[in-house]
Amino acid sequence: MKRPLLVLSLVGIVAGLYVWLTRIQPPAAPAPSASATATPESEVSAAPSSSPESAADAPETAEPALPTPPEEVERSVAWARDCDAAAEHGSEREQHNASLIAGMLDRTEEGKARKLDDLRWLLRNAPDSRCIGSNATLHPGQDGYDELTALLASLAAPDDAPLDVLANYAEWVAVPDAATSLATYGRLQARDPENPQWLSQEANIHMRDTSRAPLGDANAATSAALAAEALREALTLADEGMQRDHLLAKATAAAAIAGDYEQAETWGKELLAGLDDKRPNNHARWVGHEGLGLAALGRGDAEGAIAELLQMSDVPPGAVQGSFGPSMRLADALLKAGHRDPVVEYLQKVGTFWQPDKVNAWLERLKAGETFTLNRFG
Repeated sequence: MKRPLLVLSLVGIVAGLYVWLTRIQPPAAPAPSASATATPESEVSAAPSSSPESAADAPETAEPALPTPPEEVERSVAWARDCDAAAEHGSEREQHNASLIAGMLDRTEEGKARKLDDLRWLLRNAPDSRCIGSNATLHPGQDGYDELTALLASLAAPDDAPLDVLANYAEWVAVPDAATSLATYGRLQARDPENPQWLSQEANIHMRDTSRAPLGDANAATSAALAAEALREALTLADEGMQRDHLLAKATAAAAIAGDYEQAETWGKELLAGLDDKRPNNHARWVGHEGLGLAALGRGDAEGAIAELLQMSDVPPGAVQGSFGPSMRLADALLKAGHRDPVVEYLQKVGTFWQPDKVNAWLERLKAGETFTLNRFG
């Protein structure tokens, strides 16, 4: 049975959770509320394994924990129910899902212990819960990692393992063991060939190591080309609407990084043409403009690239831009090509919503005549 591709990155949810979880501490097992309403599936994404940061990497806070407001409990229950359609309202499974989602950014020792208890319970009793995916995984060296990884591997080993168990395993090992993750997505594609989600997640793995590489890096281009090929196939399976927008955004970025500027332009134009007031996907708009800008620069059209850079900065930030920051790939390429003024204008706009101290430090260096690498992760 074809499962719908969840279309917006869970990074958006993580960003929202981070805002309040750095100030509040959720209860050990929040009770579901009858008034909680599940978020529409079209507004949530299975967490990509290639996210630039994970919940476990979020910075700790020294602020004291406060009780969780009832509306936040309801929200975590709704998100948990959305990520795990099999959960029954009021069930123990749903309570562990909600506790896991609400506590995934809780860096206290109590929070870490609760997360481990929730994961252990779910893997032993409900291993097909999609709340187990990469938004809640442990990392090598953390307490319980070896135990729970071995358990999930044994559950995913049979040829007839449930698809959701295989998907959980593929996401769980994506960072420490990309080869095993890719092989598992291959199994998913073989058993569920009409579902574009598996090809999309495969592309995430190929793209994981490209975010820090400068434009033109040979290894990044090779990885991006593999991602673009997987996304090309996924697009043949995708429904129209937000599902296709999500894939087109990823495909545009992959083609641009791979150096396939003609394809990046084709996908970028299709992406931007399909967005309207009914689908105001600001993240997709940023990606589309950057893809078109990189394609223009690759063809030697610097003025066209500058125009796309400035149009991109006029788009309100999406969840990714507001939390992890906007891409600097086009700005960096233009700076190194000698186009300092439009890069300064771009950064001035970026600094109004993302890390103003970092951006202002860059601007001071640019005003001093320096040329350096712009990288949001650096």
